[in-house]
Amino acid sequence: MSTTTTIAEYQAQNKAKLISEVRRRFEAEYVTDKSDKYDSRDVERLQQDDNWVESYLAWRHNVVDETLKMLDESFQWRKEMAVNDLTEVSIPRWLLEIGGIYLHGYDKRRQQVILDQGEVPYKRP
Repeated sequence: MSTTTTIAEYQAQNKAKLISEVRRRFEAEYVTDKSDKYDSRDVERLQQDDNWVESYLAWRHNVVDETLKMLDESFQWRKEMAVNDLTEVSIPRWLLEIGGIYLHGYDKRRQQVILDQGEVPYKRP
């Protein structure tokens, strides 16, 4: 680190390098020849949204190999659960009524945020 580079600049450069490495390696190691493994919207968002990549890195303490594993598992789960296609009408009404899942406004991309309360002490009707 040169004397003219501040700590904040160094951290920003390091973060940008990590984000770039995650994107490059995920594309090369996980996406190639497996185009149906993930929802293409998630792969596209990974390539475009620095904050999303950064959040995965943060959960894995900036360890790229662990971040890649987490992305792989997360993206497979997101596709299996059709997370990108969830809407208020696709959620069973009874889950909303008992508070098992509730709508929590909108995110920065104007997508509705749906929160899962986990286990709710109530039997399904």
